[in-house]
Amino acid sequence: MLREILAKYKANKEFPPVEGDWIFYGQKEKKPIDMDNLSRRDIPQYINGNWRGWHSFRRGLGTRLNDMGVDAVDIQSILRHANIATTLAYYTFPNPEKAKAGLKKLTEAVRKKYGVKV
Repeated sequence: MLREILAKYKANKEFPPVEGDWIFYGQKEKKPIDMDNLSRRDIPQYINGNWRGWHSFRRGLGTRLNDMGVDAVDIQSILRHANIATTLAYYTFPNPEKAKAGLKKLTEAVRKKYGVKV
């Protein structure tokens, strides 16, 4: 999906051609955008000021992907971590509802397999 969005952005004749490795340009000087300025000045206005920086964004992304059932190895790949321990320790946070659902599923499986009645 992101690839399609970026292709449309680059194909838009309203924007100047992009040179080098950068994707977005600043409005005033038409030079590569300063990501620190973007994170301080532009992003907060679209998310009610709840911006805590790029690492928070990445942690939130890892957690949301985990909540959606994406495998930890795939999250590691998306976030480009060399070690999955980093992904698991700092970029995916527990979801209490999923934990309860998992225990309920385990209980049902034990009941069926062993005939345990609780």
